[in-house]
Amino acid sequence: MRGRSSGEVRVVVDELLTEREIITMIRRDVESQFPKTCSRCGVTFPSLVSFIRSCQHLGAPVSFDSPGTGLPPRGPTGILALSNCACGTTLSISSRRLPPDQLEQLMRWARVEVTRLGITMSDLFATLRTKVDAEVLAEAEAAELKAASS
Repeated sequence: MRGRSSGEVRVVVDELLTEREIITMIRRDVESQFPKTCSRCGVTFPSLVSFIRSCQHLGAPVSFDSPGTGLPPRGPTGILALSNCACGTTLSISSRRLPPDQLEQLMRWARVEVTRLGITMSDLFATLRTKVDAEVLAEAEAAELKAASS
């Protein structure tokens, strides 16, 4: 929250992040979770791009902060996304490493967006995952093309 002072009256303005800022936050957090190794087959995914190219997403990400989960809110717990390794083992990526203030900003933005768009939290986070994946893959492909033409 940012405060603005006007004489003796202090007004607190709760500014939401933009979608671009949210995508950057999520991407930075997810990329920090690599390298990741499959506990069953031992394959190591050195980066998010290798993970995206090699694994299959399982359903939409789940937010345990969402209404309807049946869990009492005790502060934001974040998002969990599951993917299958080629060997069939389920691997997870979560937002548990996000600092609490960033997770709270993310969830506040998400609550506003699901209301505005009339969608579920899982639908929103699936859309964000698709956008992060597309961005990561596009940058990798551009770098590969540049390297091949050098």
